[in-house]
Order: sequence, then structure tokens, then C-alpha cells
Amino acid sequence: MAKSNLIKDTTTAERIALIKSWIPDEDGLEDCGIDLWEMYDDYIKGKREIAEINMSFVPDYVMEAPAAEPEEISYDSSDSEAARARRRRGGSGVR
Repeated sequence: MAKSNLIKDTTTAERIALIKSWIPDEDGLEDCGIDLWEMYDDYIKGKREIAEINMSFVPDYVMEAPAAEPEEISYDSSDSEAARARRRRGGSGVR
């Protein structure tokens, strides 16, 4: 059975070691702007449990602008498949 990581079951040194074990050797978190030491400081100091910190974490996501809605194209039943395909690609259909 795994050892409990609750504050009441760990020493400060054990809590530091746990957080240290989460940091990759090549520090893969460097580009994401998350500082685990800062994030889990309250846990290390015995103020808040890991679960409490995780529940309060709200990351800032950078999202691309939504893609424009495609134009609605009406089709005449007499259109050829090739003409419809050219219109979808933005071509005029005239060569």
C-alpha cells in the first residue's frame, strides 16, 4: 500500500521530496510557466492539501481564434460534380 501524502502523514522534508520528484530532469515545465515550488508552497508548509491546491488551479489557456464559418453554397441539380468541387475550392469554374 502506498504511503499517504496527506500533511498529517508527512514531514516537511517528505513533502519537498515529493514535489521534487514531480519535476522532470530536463525541466520540461520551463515553457509552460508553471512553477511547482510556488504552486505547492502551501502544501510544503503544511497549510493546504495537494487535492485542495489542484482543485483551485485554473490554468490560463491561449486559444486560437475560431475558424470562420464556411460559406453556404447552393447547388443547382444540373451542376456537374466537377463544377461543385471547383466552387468549394473557390474557383469560378471557367477556364
